[in-house]
Amino acid sequence: MNDISLYESGNGGDLVLVNDDFQLVSGLFNNVYLCLFGGNIQGSTTDAVLVGEERKDWWGNKLLNSTNTDVQFNSTFENLLNTTALTSAGVSVLENAAKKDLQPLQEIGAIDVNILLTGADSLEMQIKITEKETNISQEFLLIWNETRDEITLNKVI
Repeated sequence: MNDISLYESGNGGDLVLVNDDFQLVSGLFNNVYLCLFGGNIQGSTTDAVLVGEERKDWWGNKLLNSTNTDVQFNSTFENLLNTTALTSAGVSVLENAAKKDLQPLQEIGAIDVNILLTGADSLEMQIKITEKETNISQEFLLIWNETRDEITLNKVI
């Protein structure tokens, strides 16, 4: 399966252009990126919205199954990344949020998330997805620097 290649530009995901054409990518990189950073950090989708109330969740969630929040993009991880202290307790909170945001990919295979503190203001998150049908694994590395408010996503082969 091919998809249009995305990369983290430091200001949200951007498309990759090569020779005035979109670069294609195969694999799960885009899926991981969109699950973790594809929602709206201002609010998560709920069923309890009053008429006339402004929704602060990602507009596309309305198009997805509104009764199954596991398939919606809510950026729980991204929100907590911006509000959780980088401590050992915070790592546990972030790991759980990442696993929750990555739940739509569980249909593809087993997901393993491991977050390591690499400094007082930085962390590394390793994500491994092992496909059910082929038993082939894909690994991804996310590097976060809180001081620079910078995310770097790299595919690990």
